This record gives sequence, structure tokens and C-alpha cells, in this order.
Amino acid sequence: MARQMSPERQREWQELRAFFDFWERHLFPSFMPPDDPRHPANALERIAEKLGPSKALQGLKQAIHDIVEQYGHLSGEEIRRADTALAANGLLTFSEVRRRYWSKYRAVLKRGTIRNETEFYLLKGIADDLTSEVSDEERAQISTLLSEYEAHRS
Repeated sequence: MARQMSPERQREWQELRAFFDFWERHLFPSFMPPDDPRHPANALERIAEKLGPSKALQGLKQAIHDIVEQYGHLSGEEIRRADTALAANGLLTFSEVRRRYWSKYRAVLKRGTIRNETEFYLLKGIADDLTSEVSDEERAQISTLLSEYEAHRS
């Protein structure tokens, strides 16, 4: 029998599942037809039906980590386009997903300095995403890091 999920985990499951489905079907579709049972979004649904959402959430989080790692190189413009499409559909933005699930983001904040353009665009995307659940303190830290990096780059 499937384990009952807390309301927080249930919300996380719904948000990530919707993000994953849109990402895989519309933003960066795989080579598989959308109705193919092996398509990642369909496979996720089968796993959820078989094992329950609680177990499927574990695999979904790994898939989200993979997306964030695989697409971490996107340019600022590509991120804005993805974020706009996701937000227009009432979904988590890529910037918000990166903020929540990418350890590189937390490492930059902990280190307190931006080392390269990849890190700069990671933080810039999060700062520009006004739907992101960033605390005022964290948003201020990001702003400071971005300003310092831009000053050193000039």
C-alpha cells in the first residue's frame, strides 16, 4: 500500500511533476513521441501508479537534479525564455527549481563570491525570477554578490 504523504510533500510532488511534464513535453522534448510508454513523463506516471507518489517523488527529485545539471549551461536569455513559458503555465520556473535543488547554488551563497559566468547567470536568473520563494535576506545576498561580480568584471 502506498504511503500517505504530508501536505508539503504532496505539494512538492504536484509542483515537480507538473514542471517535469512540461519540461519534457514542451521545452526540451525527448526524441520519443509523447505517447510512447518509455517517454520520461509517461514512465513517471506509471511508477506513481505502481509504487505511489511518495516513492515516485524520490525518482522525480533525481530526474529534477539531472535536468538542473544537464541544463545548467543555458544562457541568461534561454533561462528567461524557459522561465517565461513555465510561469505562463502556472508552473515552477527553472530558476526556482535550480534554487531549490542545485547544490551549486548553495555552494556559491556559502562561499560568498561568484567565480565565473555560469555562477553569475545562475544567481541572476534566480534574482530576476520574482516568483521564486527567496527570502529577503537571501535576495539581498544575491544582489550583493551580483554587484560585486559585475564590478570586478568591468
